[in-house]
Amino acid sequence: PAPHRPITPPPHRPSIPSPHHPTILPTHNPTTPLSQVSPPPRRHPPPHDVSFHMTKWTASDAADEISTQLHNESFVVLDHFCGAACSPLHLRAELAAILNSTSSRRGRIGVASGSSASRLRGDLTAWEEHVPYDSIPSLFPLAEHLSSLASLLSMRLLEARDLVMRSGAQLSMYPGDGARYVRHVDNTCTAGAGRLCNGRRLSAVFYVNPTWTEGDGGQLRILSAGSVAEEVPLIDVQPIADRLLLFWSDERVPHEVLPSLAARFAVTVWLLSESECSSAARCQSATKLPIHPNSKAKSAATDDCSLDRHDE
Repeated sequence: PAPHRPITPPPHRPSIPSPHHPTILPTHNPTTPLSQVSPPPRRHPPPHDVSFHMTKWTASDAADEISTQLHNESFVVLDHFCGAACSPLHLRAELAAILNSTSSRRGRIGVASGSSASRLRGDLTAWEEHVPYDSIPSLFPLAEHLSSLASLLSMRLLEARDLVMRSGAQLSMYPGDGARYVRHVDNTCTAGAGRLCNGRRLSAVFYVNPTWTEGDGGQLRILSAGSVAEEVPLIDVQPIADRLLLFWSDERVPHEVLPSLAARFAVTVWLLSESECSSAARCQSATKLPIHPNSKAKSAATDDCSLDRHDE
């Protein structure tokens, strides 16, 4: 696989205070067919840092670059995404306390269980809605950063225009015993249609592994889209602290987690398509949280045995 080239924030410069948020201009007309939509134009960065809410990564110019990469390559790697606001060290400690408890469980795929499922997927998982509210305070700044980013992407990408809900966060730990996750996609859906659609439009994986080294394994490998027989590795994303990997959840981004030889922690949030969720039974039965504080999206009751919990 080719070495990854993550987007990194510009070198720190003294910020020029501004009473206004950056001007955001839509790059498409919502009525324009997708086939006629051009990727957002690339713009030179401003001579100073422009922040939106709490993070450089949701600044207008950064959002243009992120949108371009998602449009052209289907994934983007963002380093230093959350910084001190999320405190990756504290978040890792909170994840470890939760996932080393008896309430966590091995991740499952479909309705499989037992040793065969462990060979397919070996991480321990828990869900945001199943843990005490005060046990993971570092998660909420991360959710706010993702909400700000989703707002800007919805103004730039036709496929992101109806991102008004998110899943509950999935907390995961690969225990370092060679656990892996075989090749899969996060939404078995084609162009928003199909019996197995689950509403997931964008997958956001945030890593909190400050001491990770290459020998620890656990990289997320992205494969080329197409038939399984013709897939080739495109990139291995190292799970280093404060890195966000963002990619389309459907068949455009097949991926796998390579064997992990050291404890590997991550938080995954799926940004949900409102239009797809309205007709996808697998989305209707899952917990849904509003991305924006003023959103009218309702939280649905969670069925612990729903298919949505088994396929990831």
